[in-house]
Amino acid sequence: MSRMMIQIYPLHKTIPMAIFDGLNLLIMNVYLTNTPEFSNEKLDEIIALLQGIPGELKFDKKDSFTQSQYKWLNPRFQDIEEIDSLTFKEYFDLVQGYREFQKDIKDEDFVILISSIRHDGNWFSAFSHRNIFVHGHEWDIISNVDSKFGIAYQCVENIFQSLIDLDIMHINDEPNIHHEPIGCINDLCGYKPEILKKLRMADICDSCYARSQSKGVSDFIITQILDILEVIRKEFVLSGRFKRKHPLEQIKIYPNGKIDIGGKNIVLNILPKVLYICLLKNLDGIPSDEVCENKDLFEQIYLKLKKNPDELAIQRMCCKKMKGDKHTPTFAIYKRRINEELIKKLGTTIANYYFVTLVEDKNHQNLYRVNLPEDKLVLSCIIKRNYIYLLKNQQIYETS
Repeated sequence: MSRMMIQIYPLHKTIPMAIFDGLNLLIMNVYLTNTPEFSNEKLDEIIALLQGIPGELKFDKKDSFTQSQYKWLNPRFQDIEEIDSLTFKEYFDLVQGYREFQKDIKDEDFVILISSIRHDGNWFSAFSHRNIFVHGHEWDIISNVDSKFGIAYQCVENIFQSLIDLDIMHINDEPNIHHEPIGCINDLCGYKPEILKKLRMADICDSCYARSQSKGVSDFIITQILDILEVIRKEFVLSGRFKRKHPLEQIKIYPNGKIDIGGKNIVLNILPKVLYICLLKNLDGIPSDEVCENKDLFEQIYLKLKKNPDELAIQRMCCKKMKGDKHTPTFAIYKRRINEELIKKLGTTIANYYFVTLVEDKNHQNLYRVNLPEDKLVLSCIIKRNYIYLLKNQQIYETS
């Protein structure tokens, strides 16, 4: 379910009426904003997706706070790069603080904060009455589909759950929380990849629909939510079909570090290239919380590809900055640059299958990896002793 409810306010207050397609609809305003480090362009894409389905829920963008404004709400925003995670209280304090600054936001309006900063319990989203936060990164744990679709799903999911007074403070006593996923919007999904099932089902089960009726949620809102979910469902289903119908090209890595996918040269600077080659070499993945401990894997490749190596380059890429050090970790930045270059050369749909992603295994451990089978690596770099061995067409070549 990837969310938490703290408290629910009464549903119905005096809400302005509006005429839409000849029908009297109760307009519920939903304002979306983002923390400073989250892409404004991505936020615009999410809002455009939600606005594409008209109805009683009216989605609009609100200006983002500056870093200094967020710092006023939470001193930790002095250095966003240093914030590993936020607690429920910290997230909801931010949303409530934003609401109070924006004088035109009414109590009955929804406010959704989208952020790249993860929740300390690894929840994708949560709500407290009409305040919602959604984690806008790490959607590659779930799928290669553009993250805007998963984020949009979380937005309407939390709205629906707020409207039906879903009580997940008492998970075992809440009848409309499905511990075993059935493809309903209220599936618990304690294991994040299980979220994919409800994304592809786009359903509100009979029990949860009956709950919405008992709470007075209008069929106009239910229909709008289901229509949004259907748009999202089609994207996830079509993505799977594309992969089945169109075999993926193999990756070739040449002795000089050149990366080729289907005859297209993937151009990366030295450190993003080292990161990508290392993860291709280690297809099982590297734990996200052990990147620094595994920096030697990156170091070996870097020393072979860089003529005049900087002895601190890999340390700075993989490890958190030390006291007195002015650098910030660049691993996430280089991961993003790799994926941006893949999109540029291959297009979004195909590039998704070659991305550096963050996945969750059955032990709930997050791993950085490239989700490709070994047979897609025509040429792979294998570090051994002081040499790079190049494996190609079942033959081994040694380079000094």
